[in-house]
Amino acid sequence: MKAELDSRATALYVKTDDLLKDSPHLAPWRPAVGIAPQLTDAELVTRAMMQAMPGFTSEAKWLRHAAPPRGHRKPPVTRRRRGFTLADPLGTLAILSVVAVVALWVMNQGGPLSLTTPDRAMGSLGLLTGLLASDLMILQVVLLARIPWVERSWGHDLLTRRHRWIGFASFWLMIAHVVLFAVERAVREPDETLDALIQVFITDSWMLFATVGTILLSMVVVTSIRAARRKLRYESWHLLHLYSYAGIAATFPHTFVDGADFHETWTRIYWWCLYGFAFAVTLLYRIALPGWRSLRHRLRVDSVITEAPGTVSITLKGHRLDKMKTASGQFFIWRFLDGPGWSRGNPYTLSAAPTADRLRQRGPHRRPRPRGTKTRRSV
Repeated sequence: MKAELDSRATALYVKTDDLLKDSPHLAPWRPAVGIAPQLTDAELVTRAMMQAMPGFTSEAKWLRHAAPPRGHRKPPVTRRRRGFTLADPLGTLAILSVVAVVALWVMNQGGPLSLTTPDRAMGSLGLLTGLLASDLMILQVVLLARIPWVERSWGHDLLTRRHRWIGFASFWLMIAHVVLFAVERAVREPDETLDALIQVFITDSWMLFATVGTILLSMVVVTSIRAARRKLRYESWHLLHLYSYAGIAATFPHTFVDGADFHETWTRIYWWCLYGFAFAVTLLYRIALPGWRSLRHRLRVDSVITEAPGTVSITLKGHRLDKMKTASGQFFIWRFLDGPGWSRGNPYTLSAAPTADRLRQRGPHRRPRPRGTKTRRSV
């Protein structure tokens, strides 16, 4: 049976590969820039067709574990060279921002010279971890601010992976920051440890807000662990993930009021610009631009059809939808303004190229009200 499946896979792959070479117009459109695909079109079609034959019900599991077709030529995967774009310096700027934060710590605290006594060492290291955590939090927000020219250059998948890695790194730096300052207060005031901890977490200027922000960020990180995320619906996880913005905003005031590295004018300008840039791009590309596109294209839900258990196809009706610069296979996150649950993001994949007035997509079983229901696009 296995040999027969291998033979069928090889024959299907050869036929598809030859067909696409003879008729290149049948191949899907691919952008000129971005991450080169790891699979050729012929390989993708072959694996999708062969998935049903052994009885696989999970497409992700099949694509992850299936071996490439055997016994025939397999064209090598070639990475396309892309030209220089405006997004290329972002990696360098991100690294420079971390270097700048360490430089601020050295200038204000003296670097290794500040690690002379236990309490002073913990306070100095607590300040450094706090500065690094703040900088990385801003970077992870910018990475997924949905800046169009950044996503076209780097790809959403790569940005998501970097966002996840930076998010966990900033979280552990934040925890180290909290623990080091708590221990420093306890060491400095051993006879009044409880009062010292109450001061550092609650009564000091803006520290109650910082404590609440830390709790919110911890909740987001815990629900982002794969084991926990599997038990949550995507919509619920996405809604909880939005609390990270509230957490970052809550931790913001205490850094400027109590932070030793925020008292000089030029350092304040640096941090205000950093936070201001993250806030501006998030507001522009995550809220203003999707709202403007929805109004411009006059998006309405036209029909909802159940394709399979847990999966529906939704057709949107609008104006000049073919001008949205989209292609089949891309995904969107939609919010349907039809009552309870309107704030939850719903992922849907385009199942057909958009026409002038129709946009068809497929996604999870979230049935918006058809015929005139307003939508807001979030991409």
